[in-house]
Amino acid sequence: MGVFASKNMNNLSDKDVKGLREKTRFLEKEMNEMVHEREKESKAYEEDMMVFAFKEAEWKQEKMKLREEVKRLRKIVDEKEDKIRGIGEKSEKEKEWELLGTSFLVEQMREERARRDEAVENGNMPHCSAAGDVQYWRAEEEDMIEELQRELLAKEETIKALKEQLASIEHEEYKKEREIDILRQSLRIMSTAGDVQYWRAEEEDMIEELQRELLAKEETIKALKEQLASIEHEEYKKEREIDILRQSLRIMSSKKPSRITKNVA
Repeated sequence: MGVFASKNMNNLSDKDVKGLREKTRFLEKEMNEMVHEREKESKAYEEDMMVFAFKEAEWKQEKMKLREEVKRLRKIVDEKEDKIRGIGEKSEKEKEWELLGTSFLVEQMREERARRDEAVENGNMPHCSAAGDVQYWRAEEEDMIEELQRELLAKEETIKALKEQLASIEHEEYKKEREIDILRQSLRIMSTAGDVQYWRAEEEDMIEELQRELLAKEETIKALKEQLASIEHEEYKKEREIDILRQSLRIMSSKKPSRITKNVA
């Protein structure tokens, strides 16, 4: 019974050791695959970081160019604004003076005409020149009025042209402001260092998590190896016990026939 129990224990121990060895080999293989995969990912990550470094340098250069472009456009816009203000003030003053001068002349001519008409009606002018001179004066006055009206019309056309020019400049200013807004948005996009840091932090967190997972696997393998070493030690002790028992059986077997021979004699 003791020998049978020892054999059963030996078989059970062999199965446990074999299973643990298989499990250890499987875990070692899995760990090696994980290490290989992490090395590949690390290499790919380093390549990505190199590409990112080149891109970051290009982004910095582009950012500097965009800033210079913004400064240049801002200067152009300021110059356009000064020019627009100057043209607007000048056109308003010219318009006021032109309207004031034209209105003053027309009003003076009307007053003079009314005064002369009144003088002719009252007979204060010489009779000989009353009819012809008045008609000549009226014709000259009408010519002057027409000339002033043409001049006024020309001034109005000039004002209209200036307004169109002003509208064109304002449209150009609007376009430049739109360009500046686009460039500012581009600068904000290019200067999103926080996103890059977040991406790096996310990658580092992932790497740390994988390292923790790998460390846990290593701890599991270490524990299994210790358990395996303990079982192997117990197996060695049992094998020693089995050897001792076998030797004892051989000794007992060798002594029994000699006793039988003595009894027969």
